[in-house]
Amino acid sequence: MQKGLTNSQVKTLQLKYGFNEIPSPKEFRAFKIFLSQFTSFLILILIAAGSISIFLGETLDGIAIFAIVVINSLIGFFQEYKAENAVQALKKLVIQEAIVIRNGEEQSIPIRQLVPGDLVILGEGDKIPADLEIIEAFSLKVDEAVLTGESTPSEKSTTKENNLLYKGTIIVTGRATAKVIGTGANTEFGKIVSLISKQTKTRSPLTIQLDNLGKKVGLVILGLIVILFILGQIRDISLIRMLMISVSLGVSAIPEGMPIIVTLTLAIGVSILARKNAIVRKMNSVETLGATTYICSDKTGTLTLNEMTVKKIWTSTGELEIPGQGYSWKDKVKLNNKDQEKLIQVGENCNNSFVGKNILGDPTEIALKILARKSGTSKDYKKIDEIVFTSDRKMMSTLHSIGTKKEIFAKGAFEEILARCTHILKNGKAIKLTSKDKKEIETNALNYAEQALRVLAMAYKPYTNNFNEEDLIFVGLCAMIDPPRKSVRASIEAAHQAGIQVRIITGDNAITAKAIGAQIGLKSANT
Repeated sequence: MQKGLTNSQVKTLQLKYGFNEIPSPKEFRAFKIFLSQFTSFLILILIAAGSISIFLGETLDGIAIFAIVVINSLIGFFQEYKAENAVQALKKLVIQEAIVIRNGEEQSIPIRQLVPGDLVILGEGDKIPADLEIIEAFSLKVDEAVLTGESTPSEKSTTKENNLLYKGTIIVTGRATAKVIGTGANTEFGKIVSLISKQTKTRSPLTIQLDNLGKKVGLVILGLIVILFILGQIRDISLIRMLMISVSLGVSAIPEGMPIIVTLTLAIGVSILARKNAIVRKMNSVETLGATTYICSDKTGTLTLNEMTVKKIWTSTGELEIPGQGYSWKDKVKLNNKDQEKLIQVGENCNNSFVGKNILGDPTEIALKILARKSGTSKDYKKIDEIVFTSDRKMMSTLHSIGTKKEIFAKGAFEEILARCTHILKNGKAIKLTSKDKKEIETNALNYAEQALRVLAMAYKPYTNNFNEEDLIFVGLCAMIDPPRKSVRASIEAAHQAGIQVRIITGDNAITAKAIGAQIGLKSANT
């Protein structure tokens, strides 16, 4: 179980169960897209008007109306068909992956290649890739709203009553190792999909407005026809002649040019977006995009590269600059004392990332393991237990076996760690933490944050009888950088010129977020 499946077992199981994907019914998309061009109420009125014109003998007018309808539909069809093909091509490029244990090694594979029996490693924020049975779990809670409709996360463990995880649900807190027991259509989610026969699609604001306009125009024209017909009868005009006159005037009142003008305007918008490498599946969405007033963006990985690098470490003995960039450890660093070694030891082991042939996990935790390799002091201690990181607690702790003794390691936001510390490590000895020490720690942490560095604090304590996070020994600070993407500043300037406000929404330290904001052109104090 610890080594997972072998390559030969995977091949056999894939032949038996197929790929981990839910089959979707094949549709004649081209025909469906073409028919969708005739769903607008205004278009239906034009079709009716063209038919009536031909019936009344106004063949040229009828042909002209039908020509407008056809041209309008062809423009919309070609734009949306081209976009649909581009989307299908993109789907083949976007590959969701899962971390599994195969042949005794952790590796990242496309989720479609999962087979029953695979061992999957899951962490906070991960979407469950298949139906799984939990083998090991730490403080695990799962959002199962997609299946149950319940907004409260479900607690999961290895007990028989709640040891199953279902495809499509999301881990809210904790981590787990689980075995795949169902893939593709054999998952609970797959069974639900197979039962769904109808799909309700929402309409864009422009579509609704055009349909409402079409209905109003239709009612006005119908009213005019009735009024003209009544006036004709009052003046003793023959029934047939008055009917022909009323219908002819009604048809002439229909705005035949409006649909094609709207379609051409939207097509121009789609073409402009295409030159900017944006794909618009439905042309009416262009108007929706034009109504945008705010863009709310995450910071890490969106505005930044999401590739953390430790740049500085601080202990009570002073600060140490760390060379290098990214996930390479070819740049070495020489440690000056045992305090720095202890800080690196905590960061490497209070950690759920994997650095080896493959590099997997949270970028912040990867950066800490890379730091240990740069220092040449890497020591992987056996983990016994863990109190997982949550967005509420802003810290995590682990219990490790170190030779004949056990120690608790903790890392997290410096405010949270500092609040739980009673001692500080100085020259290898734990001494009482004073208000002066706290002031120095806070000053350094805030200074790093103002430099757009992400700050983590490290602490530890010997294990006695309780695995808790109280009375910790403060070790030091790690300051790391996640540089902004080069294209972000120009994009934000373009958004501002278009009258769109940009806001950062992040769980990181507010001072760090503000510093990053200043680097990319967000100068507001409230940004």
